[in-house]
Amino acid sequence: MTIFKNPHKHTAPRILVVSYAHDEDGHTLARQLARACGADLDVIQGLGTQDSLTHRLIAGWRAALHLGAPIRPMRHDPRVYDMVVIGTTISLWNVPAPVRAYLETHRSDLRRISLFCTHDGIGHDRVLRDLTNLCGRPAAATMVVHHETIARKKHSLEMGRFARTIKTSCRILSKPKPSDASGPERTSHSSC
Repeated sequence: MTIFKNPHKHTAPRILVVSYAHDEDGHTLARQLARACGADLDVIQGLGTQDSLTHRLIAGWRAALHLGAPIRPMRHDPRVYDMVVIGTTISLWNVPAPVRAYLETHRSDLRRISLFCTHDGIGHDRVLRDLTNLCGRPAAATMVVHHETIARKKHSLEMGRFARTIKTSCRILSKPKPSDASGPERTSHSSC
């Protein structure tokens, strides 16, 4: 007996959270968001010691000049995901150089995106706009969280709404289309 897989069966969309953070708050938010979305998590890491003052000065200079930076290889291939959620801390009111390098490398690999950033009070509008431009497509959802909100553990409600928006966006855009009465059954596999 031969068993065939149903090609029209709806499978859950695959979500990847890609994060870069200068501090534990950003890493905490990314881990919690990945868990809330049922997503895989990948962390962008620059080369060298990120805790040194020299590294931070060079990273800030690169961000201000809109330059990329060498990054370590990633664990996950964004091409196999329906949605990639990109998150970052803000570096001198700019997209950090390692995030810029990741997006320049993977821009054509991203089907759908959502964006989030953590900040200390300013720069988030500019960073979200620049991230959108670097991705080459609009975001399905965005979230901005102040570092103090994360430190006080008051970000759960906002993060929950963001995660629901991401998952809803994926489900809406990956649902199969109704069958065409005039011809054979067809299913749309549009990406999330």
